[in-house]
Amino acid sequence: MNHSLISILASLRDIEGVLGSFIWLSDGQLLATDMPEDCQPKTIEAVAARVQRLYEAFSSVGHGFESTTVAFAQYRLHVCAVDQAFVAAVLGSHVNMSALKMAATLALRELAVVLSHPRTGRAVLPATQPARAPRESGEQPLSAGVSRSYRGQRLPS
Repeated sequence: MNHSLISILASLRDIEGVLGSFIWLSDGQLLATDMPEDCQPKTIEAVAARVQRLYEAFSSVGHGFESTTVAFAQYRLHVCAVDQAFVAAVLGSHVNMSALKMAATLALRELAVVLSHPRTGRAVLPATQPARAPRESGEQPLSAGVSRSYRGQRLPS
């Protein structure tokens, strides 16, 4: 599995209440999963196929499909689409949907880059944008030692 795809899914797991996630293409190919071990690949493929039919139903009547959340008895499934690919997050009962939507937006941006440059997983910088200079050894990143919070709740580092 592509390391870039795994890191995209891991970023969604940082949101409290996200139980797992997976990425698949519109042709049904499963690209990456970050699901609990008790969730079988056949189950994930079946869910992906059903969401694909939902996407096709929206598209057939001329409506766009960006994202949707499907509620079940114990879980919710939040699905986002980008460039003929889908990202689904399985949610528990308590999840901050605003934080999830922000994380999903960032994940979709990263996924679009990976899909457009599958070999490197990185976008090519435009000629007008200078590349960032590498850090000097020993220099700490700006976020080192800084506590982060969102809406008054402390985020994991």
